[in-house]
Amino acid sequence: MKKILLLGATGSIGQQTIDVVKKSNNLQIEAMVIDKNIDKLQKNIREVNPKYVGIRNVKMANVFKERNKDIRVFAGEEILDLIDICDANICVAAIVGIAGLRPTIRAIENNMDIALANKETMVTAGDLVKDMVKEHGVKLIPVDSEHAAIHQCINNNSVESINRLIITASGGPFRDRAINTFNKIKLSEALKHPNWSMGAKISIDSATMMNKALEVIEAHYLFDIPYKRIDAIIHPQSIIHSMVEYKDGNILAQLGNTDMCIPINYALNYPNRNNYLNEKFNFFDKEFTFRPIDLEKFPCYKLGREAAIKGAYKNIVLNTSNEVSVELFLKEKISYIEIPLIVEKCLTKFDGKIDSIEDIIELDKQIRTYILKDRQV
Repeated sequence: MKKILLLGATGSIGQQTIDVVKKSNNLQIEAMVIDKNIDKLQKNIREVNPKYVGIRNVKMANVFKERNKDIRVFAGEEILDLIDICDANICVAAIVGIAGLRPTIRAIENNMDIALANKETMVTAGDLVKDMVKEHGVKLIPVDSEHAAIHQCINNNSVESINRLIITASGGPFRDRAINTFNKIKLSEALKHPNWSMGAKISIDSATMMNKALEVIEAHYLFDIPYKRIDAIIHPQSIIHSMVEYKDGNILAQLGNTDMCIPINYALNYPNRNNYLNEKFNFFDKEFTFRPIDLEKFPCYKLGREAAIKGAYKNIVLNTSNEVSVELFLKEKISYIEIPLIVEKCLTKFDGKIDSIEDIIELDKQIRTYILKDRQV
C-alpha cells in the first residue's frame, strides 16, 4: 500500500488524484494540504478519510477547526510539521506556484518520492531540488502530461543518445485568433482551454503560452538536456503529449486521452503500471497536425526561453512576475496583453544570483512588492 501526502488537494490535480486513489486498491491518502477551500476539503475527507489535514490559510483553518473538533488540523506554516509526522511514501506536489516550493522540499527531506505537478518548483529551484533528491535517494516522477510523456519515452536510455526533446502544446484558446484582437481578450475567454480541464492559473499560462516556456525550463532540469536541444511545437489535438528524438533518427512519442488521471496514475504507481479505468483511447476519430509557435502572438514564450538561457536567477524573476501578473489578470486589474509587458519589465530590472532556498523566497518577495506597489489589489 502506497501512502500519499497530497499537497493542493482541492485543486484540479488534487481532485483528480483523489479520483485515481478511489479507483485503486493499492493507494491511500495519508494526509492532505489545501489553501482555503474548506467546503471541498470536507467532501474530500468523507471520500478518502486522511489521517492529517493542513490548511495554509490560517483564518479558514480556524473556521474548519470549529466545525471539526475531532480532526487534527495544521494551520499556516504548521503544514511543514504535518509533513514531518505523516507516514507517507510519496508526495503529490500540486500546490500552485512558488508556494509549493517549501512543502515539496520538506517532503524530500522526509525521504518521500515526489510526484511533481508543480512545475514552478523546478523552474525556481531546479539545481537545488535535484541535489536534494540525490542526497535523500528519492524518486522524482513528473505528473505534467508533457514531462510524464518524456519520462516514458526516455525510459532507461542515456542522455547522450538523445538528439532533442519535443514538447507539444495545444496552442491554447487563442492559437487561431488574430493578433490584432488580443487587446480585446476577456478573462472568460482566456479561461476556456480547448482540450484540458485545468485550474485558473495554468489555464491563463496556456493562453499566453508561458506554460510552454516553464515546461522547457522544467524539462531542462528534470532530464539534464541543454535548452538548445528542447523544442516546443503546437499540436492542436493534444493527442501526442511529447516526443523524444534520438540521434539514430528514431522518434518516440507518447499519446493518449486528454485526461490528467493517466499521468497521475503513472506517477503514483511508478515503476509499476496500474489499471486505467476511465474511457479507453479511440484511434479512429483522430488526426495529427503540427505548427510552430508564433513568437509575435505569444511573447511570453519568447521571454521565457530568453530568461532560461541567462540562468537560475532569471528563471525566478520570470516565474514570480508571471505569477503576479496572472493573479492581477484573474482579478481583472490588468488586461491580457499587459501580462508579458510586466514580465519583461521585471526581467530587465532584476539581476543577481541565488545560493539557497532563502534567497529564492526573498527575491520572490521583492518582485511581488515591486509589481504590486501603488496597485489597488
